[in-house]
Amino acid sequence: MGKDGKVMKHAESGSHADAMALWEQYRISQVSGSVLSQQSLANKMWVDRNRKYLSRVIDAILFLSQQGLALRGDVENADSQNRGNF
Repeated sequence: MGKDGKVMKHAESGSHADAMALWEQYRISQVSGSVLSQQSLANKMWVDRNRKYLSRVIDAILFLSQQGLALRGDVENADSQNRGNF
């Protein structure tokens, strides 16, 4: 088996595929930051999204309370004609 044959055999081996996968993950981490920084960013985005959602809910509740309107209707099922304002 020549030198090219050994290189091809190695390139097709599982250990080479594992090493290439690890190298690719390392390369990606150099661009996007460490796992800790990625988790921190994801957590910050999650908190921001939830704060915006909560702010909209609070705005709706404040508006309805200022107008003297009920949050709920008489019946809250899907077939009801009076499901409330919120």
